[in-house]
Amino acid sequence: MKKVIQLALLLITFVTVAQSNFEGKIVSQQTMSSDDPQMQSQLALMGIMSMTQYVKASNSRTEIKSPMTGDIVSVYASKTDEVLVLMNNPMMGKTYEKSSKGDLEAKVGDQKIEVNKGTETKTILGYECKQYFMTMMTNGVKMEMELFVTDEISMAITAQNIAYASKIKGMPLLTKGKVNQMGMVLNITNEVTEIVKETVSDDKFDMTIPEGYKAADAVKQ
Repeated sequence: MKKVIQLALLLITFVTVAQSNFEGKIVSQQTMSSDDPQMQSQLALMGIMSMTQYVKASNSRTEIKSPMTGDIVSVYASKTDEVLVLMNNPMMGKTYEKSSKGDLEAKVGDQKIEVNKGTETKTILGYECKQYFMTMMTNGVKMEMELFVTDEISMAITAQNIAYASKIKGMPLLTKGKVNQMGMVLNITNEVTEIVKETVSDDKFDMTIPEGYKAADAVKQ
């Protein structure tokens, strides 16, 4: 059960993006469901996950709020090519993880990912989106996804998407995923609900670790 939930959380920051000609805010929501009663009861506690992303040039910041997982902030700074993840979890407290692009690539190098382009198109929030299908194997668990992607905004490197960012040229505005582990099926939908072009402060992409946060590895020990 725990591994399935962890895989589902990969989609939370799947749409963290950046493009040199886009600056603004992107809002999305993620819902999860399952036919398995035990899993569904846990998912009900998580509720709807809301995500706000701030994009400026090749920098991005994702802010996630969930009743179960707490607050998660993921910042990518193109100048240093680093990703900083801040987690304020009800159980674990305030923790952080900071990694370079090279470190992230080494961690996900053994993932098996297959991407195929579909034939359908959708217009979402005024953006024309093309259909893609992606299959990913992580820790022996298979995840299948259908994505509708606009090529007007492109994906930046994050801790969650580094394994496949180069395989999909654009930003998914709608993602539907399915995970099956030990007969339990988890359905995941992530949909962008608002895209606002506006000025974003450089402070959003500050890589300084806030006071009170401890390294995630130290907390686990």
